[in-house]
Amino acid sequence: MAGSDEVKEQLRRYEIVEWHYDGLNGKIIPWTSEHGNQSHDPSVQAFVLKSDGQVLARAPNGQVYQASSFAKWAKAEADDYDKKYPATRVPLVRSEVLPAEDGATDVRCPALVEAREAGRPVLCYFGREEREGQDRKVRSQVKAARKFEKSTLDSKKAAEAANGWVLLRFDLGDATHARLAAGLGVEKAPALVLFAPGAETGEILKSGLTGASLAYLLKKQREGG
Repeated sequence: MAGSDEVKEQLRRYEIVEWHYDGLNGKIIPWTSEHGNQSHDPSVQAFVLKSDGQVLARAPNGQVYQASSFAKWAKAEADDYDKKYPATRVPLVRSEVLPAEDGATDVRCPALVEAREAGRPVLCYFGREEREGQDRKVRSQVKAARKFEKSTLDSKKAAEAANGWVLLRFDLGDATHARLAAGLGVEKAPALVLFAPGAETGEILKSGLTGASLAYLLKKQREGG
């Protein structure tokens, strides 16, 4: 389990807390019993909690021992958390990128394809998350992305103007996401690509946008300007 790349990729999205078993008369068994555990078996268990300690989910018993199953559970819970508690006021949704159905070497994002086919306005954010072993150039992108998220994408005005838009989030540290970005002309993070309703191609927005500037662009495009 610990050596699984699938598991490592998902656990990177969490703050990990490990609680070692403290015996039958300890605190762990009563706590787990309050949150879904139905036995006194001190086996491995996994829970997802909010920062205030509220328990959101407990991994089914059979999934904590199989890497692929646990990774799927952890991904689903992290995705659900991102949707309910977005990291920025502009409620971007982490998006899945898959190989193209025709077997070609390019990739596709089902959520992006569906939105464009429906003629809906789409804003794509390409950030970069921190990972082990990143070189100096990549780390500078991570830092720039964090700054952009805390300023422009956390703007109240931008969040209000984004109402009605399909808002998708990607990570250039993921190889498939990076391939999608390259196909759109995005080379580094942070970057925003805007698809106006019915547009054939996306527009890469200039870097350094303020929250107010982004709000203006979104409102203008939504109103057909």
